[in-house]
Amino acid sequence: MSNPLRVDLVTKSDGFDLELEGKLLIQHSRKRPWIEAGRGEADYRMHRGNFKVEDRVTERLGLPEWSAEEDGAGGWKLAFWSEGGPRLEARLSLRREARRGPEDRDVAPASESGRSEAPASLFLDFGPCPEGWNRWYFSLHAEPGESVWGCGEQFSH
Repeated sequence: MSNPLRVDLVTKSDGFDLELEGKLLIQHSRKRPWIEAGRGEADYRMHRGNFKVEDRVTERLGLPEWSAEEDGAGGWKLAFWSEGGPRLEARLSLRREARRGPEDRDVAPASESGRSEAPASLFLDFGPCPEGWNRWYFSLHAEPGESVWGCGEQFSH
């Protein structure tokens, strides 16, 4: 099965860049880790469909150290950690699954378009959350004029 997407994990002396089709998605370095771990407590209250959310972050820690190795299936096993802090493991892969995002509303299913397979998508699957850490912060790269939307929980009323 051919893979139409090009994913590059470009290693540097103090970090890496993750590119999809030549477009920078993630930039990680020891000075500016792309992922941080946190601890905190939240209180959620609802009254007649109206939510009151209080969130107290008690600790926030960048995960500057990292490792990456190819997994033999066209993806990578990644790990991020900080000395004395949590270690978070992830797997980066391309998969062909039914996509359900708004960007796919105008894409005909494979059976209707003549394609024999679903389009490939980039997945970043995280392993179990290290005990006691319940907040994760991600810094995604954006060019001037670009915006990153979503990526969180929303309570509305």
